[in-house]
Amino acid sequence: MDLLVISDPRHPLVAGTAWEEDVRAAAAAAAAEVGSGCGGGASRQPLQLTAGATAGVKAGDADGAVRWQSQGNALFGSGHFVDALHAYHQGLVALQQAGQAQLASEQQAALAKRTAVLLNNSAAACLGFGAHESARAYAQLALRRTLGDATTLLHLAKALDGLGRYSEAADACQDHVNALARQLQSSNSNSSSSGLGLAVTAAFTDGQRFLQSLRQRAAEAERGEYNEAGMAREAAASTTPRLEGHADFIGPVQVADAGEGRGRGLYMTAPVRAGQLLLAMRADVASFAADMDTSTMCCDERAAADVAALGAASAQLKWDLPPAVLGCGRLAARLAHLHTGGRTRVPPVPPAAECGFVPTWRPVAVAAPFRLRLLDCCRPHQRARGLEGGHDSCQRAGGDQVNDGGDGSAGKPTATGLWGLASYFNHACVANAHRYFLGDFLFVRASRDLPAGAEVTITYLNPTLTWEQRSAKLLRRGFACGCELCMDETEWRRGHPDEPVGRG
Repeated sequence: MDLLVISDPRHPLVAGTAWEEDVRAAAAAAAAEVGSGCGGGASRQPLQLTAGATAGVKAGDADGAVRWQSQGNALFGSGHFVDALHAYHQGLVALQQAGQAQLASEQQAALAKRTAVLLNNSAAACLGFGAHESARAYAQLALRRTLGDATTLLHLAKALDGLGRYSEAADACQDHVNALARQLQSSNSNSSSSGLGLAVTAAFTDGQRFLQSLRQRAAEAERGEYNEAGMAREAAASTTPRLEGHADFIGPVQVADAGEGRGRGLYMTAPVRAGQLLLAMRADVASFAADMDTSTMCCDERAAADVAALGAASAQLKWDLPPAVLGCGRLAARLAHLHTGGRTRVPPVPPAAECGFVPTWRPVAVAAPFRLRLLDCCRPHQRARGLEGGHDSCQRAGGDQVNDGGDGSAGKPTATGLWGLASYFNHACVANAHRYFLGDFLFVRASRDLPAGAEVTITYLNPTLTWEQRSAKLLRRGFACGCELCMDETEWRRGHPDEPVGRG
């Protein structure tokens, strides 16, 4: 099994670390094999971490593994997670690739335990820099050797949590809590382990709290059950309300070709009732005016120009987006597929799995129409005025509160963000869906009953504006609206050419 394969020494996760030389050496070796005509022959086998991986280990290599483990632990403790993973990997290599040796059963058991520890530590290191899929794989490999280990189960739960697999994460966390409960029972019967009992009790309490949060996120992701009043209070308590403890919900919607040269849109895959939640997602990237370090403005002319032109929040988003893309392949895929490729061709439909647009909902029976109760406990700067952006483009939320200071950003929004999936909502002046914001969370609900196959639309502007005003604003976004309201308005004007302009 290949885990966390990186072949480019310039990759941001390895550049400047101890791993860079290994990657560079591997690339040189591969190039030498190709140059010598051996490219089609047998190549060096990748690291195989299987159940019988410790069958051929020399006794002396166990000491090397211990040293690599100690070095990795020191690096992990100082926050150098990639370097720590490199050290743990070297320890595994020392245990696995030393050749055949006849070992007593006690030695084999000790080496299997050491391998499990290094695999578990590797999972923790991967969690440290957000490689959740690799963390999951390392944790599951460790559990093959130490079934039911509490620490490894916790790492598995955290990895699954990071992958958005909340029900599976809750199951792993429940196993973690059960393992700790067994340890507590054992320590209570042993009077000499009182110190260990206190540590296990603390871990047990933390595990129960984590389990509760995982169950909450599973309910959010699978059933769209959000405590919106609580989220509103959470958002109101901060000037930079990033609601990180909640899961995304993707209901029965999918991106599809809108036809007639209109690009792409979001369509229903199942019927829904009025008020039913269609989408609830955190911003891929959210920026707030409060994020900005104003002390650098006096000496950075380009930054000052960005703030003057865009406003503090939008300028901060411009600066935050590139590093965010470097650290998240899924975000890079979302941005790449947002680009329409010009107006000369129909852009492709983004792959749901690659972009993270796979629906998370689980169908449930709806007994009665949902009645949305408006929340009024948000501060003004947390209540979003609407989505600024355009047809088939990035969507941004601008706050109600605007700057009026002397930084050149008067009238600009104090909060803005990017929601990749919501960017595929097309416009209608009289839309069939309604959106609102709680902190950096975007919620979209059906405004009326929608059948399967219906396109979901939102309004990009205030529908009470006059036809002329709406048309002018939408033309600046690059398209003319053909919704029912605009078509009726156009027909009315054709039949009443002498009527005064201004009918809304």
